[in-house]
Amino acid sequence: TVKFILTDGDRLFIASDGITECPDADGTLLEERGFQNILSRHPEKTGPDLVAAIMDDLQSYTGGAAFPDDISILLIEVMPEASSD
Repeated sequence: TVKFILTDGDRLFIASDGITECPDADGTLLEERGFQNILSRHPEKTGPDLVAAIMDDLQSYTGGAAFPDDISILLIEVMPEASSD
């Protein structure tokens, strides 16, 4: 069992291996570091906008080719509680 404590502003990504195994035109796989680079390009985006930006970057990486494997992303974001003033 692994436990994580998430606080305001934290994001947890759960992604299928189809993301890290996306090849570019030369066959070089994206791998974990490439996925981390994609994530770091969009710090201001949240929710569906962030997932859409990730998918756009993956399409760019593959040169628009079809993904050879399924692509799944689950994004969990911890949003600050609204003030009750």
